[in-house]
Amino acid sequence: MVRMHTVIAGALAALFLFTSSQAWASSLRFVKSQAGPSGRIVDNRFVFDELRNRFVFPQDKSLTVYFEWEAPPGNHTLSALWKDPDGRVVTISPDVKMETKTSELHAYWVFEVAAGMLSGVWTVEVRVDGEPGGSHSFELISPELAKPAAPVSAKPPSLDDIYQSTAARWFGFTSWIKRTAASTFPSALYLHKTR
Repeated sequence: MVRMHTVIAGALAALFLFTSSQAWASSLRFVKSQAGPSGRIVDNRFVFDELRNRFVFPQDKSLTVYFEWEAPPGNHTLSALWKDPDGRVVTISPDVKMETKTSELHAYWVFEVAAGMLSGVWTVEVRVDGEPGGSHSFELISPELAKPAAPVSAKPPSLDDIYQSTAARWFGFTSWIKRTAASTFPSALYLHKTR
C-alpha cells in the first residue's frame, strides 16, 4: 500500500511540474513590438521620436526595436537574435536580465548599422527565459560597397627601357670600382692571404 501511494504521489508531482511549466509558458503574452531610429524612456516605457520599419544607411546609423509582454512577476532573461535577409543569425545581443514586480515586461535593443550589410528584410527574434517571445521585421537598405578597382597591369619594359634605366647605374658602379680598387681590394686580398 505504501508503494502504491509513492507511485501515485510521484505521478501527481510529475503532472504538477508538467502543467505548471505549460502554464508559465502560456502566461507569457506578447503585447507589441515597434521600431524606429531613436527615442527615449518615459514612465518606464520606450517612446519613439518616429515609428518606422525602413532604415537607410548611411542616414540611419542605428535603429531601436522595442517589445512589450505580459509575464509573471519575477526574474527574466531576454535574448535577441538578429537575422539577415538570408535567415542567418548575424549577431546575438547580450542577454538582458531583469526582475519585474508586475506583469509588465518590456525591453528594447539598439542595432548598429554598418556599410556593406545586406539590404532586405531583417528580423530580430526575442527569447524570454529561453522560450520564443516574439519577433519584429524591418527593412534595411544599404548601398553595396564599391569593389576595389582591378589592378592595372603595367606594360613589361622593352630591352631599350631596361638598358636606359640600368646604364647610368652600371656606369656609376664601374667608376666606383675603378676609384676604390687600388686601395680597397689589395687590403682585402692581403687579409685573406694571411689567414
